[in-house]
Amino acid sequence: MSKQWWETLFDDKYLVTYVDRVNEETTRTQLEFLKNSLHLPNEATILDLACGYGRLSVPLAQEGYRVIGFDFSEYLLNIAKNKAKEAGLDVSFVKGDMRDLHFRNEFDAIINIFTSFGYFGNVKDDLAVLRGVQRGLKGGGYFLMDLANSPRKMSWLYENGDIDRETGELVSEHSETLSNGLTVNRMERLDVGTLRWQMKTSWLEKGEERSYRTNVRMYFLAELRQLIKESDLSVEQVYGDFDASPYQADSRRILILSRKL
Repeated sequence: MSKQWWETLFDDKYLVTYVDRVNEETTRTQLEFLKNSLHLPNEATILDLACGYGRLSVPLAQEGYRVIGFDFSEYLLNIAKNKAKEAGLDVSFVKGDMRDLHFRNEFDAIINIFTSFGYFGNVKDDLAVLRGVQRGLKGGGYFLMDLANSPRKMSWLYENGDIDRETGELVSEHSETLSNGLTVNRMERLDVGTLRWQMKTSWLEKGEERSYRTNVRMYFLAELRQLIKESDLSVEQVYGDFDASPYQADSRRILILSRKL
């Protein structure tokens, strides 16, 4: 069987093309938000779900929290392990599929940052992720998920692209030159019937074209509230960004803070 896009994306090509998506200032802002919104005691236990290369796992451990990072990408996990080792930190990193979390009542908080949800082919699998989160939390533990704001993204695609009259999809193609000098082309398509947001990213590297595709299920807030409820979690607060601004239709992000009762 051919591999899913998320099984092959997260390696060097991901790092080289996402170099400008998150910077040190963004990371600091997110860390402050996490500390202020989760209200965790010193040495609280946190699961960084879809931790990538440890961008948040390592600084959270530096703050004194006990952190476990969980991700599917062995490539990114090895980077995270090296970062933690260089910082002299004891951080555990686990490779696995987020639909199959085996933790039970272990964490004071679980975080899922940077649109790391909706990767799978159906809602049932996404619900399995949330139910695994619920099992892994201690009673009263917090779950914070961070996603791109669907209404804003759809509006951007409509204003900056076209409608494919054959498929009904919103389509946009654009290029950008990154801070590392790489020029990337992004072809985005949103199927308004299934809410699958597909993107092909391509670029030239040493005269050869490289590319990858993503395919994420976009969710609206009402849908996320229902999935969270079905997972026996209770929504505590919804924010529109890491500055703790209230959620609105044009917010940059959807940040949902829920709790295991």
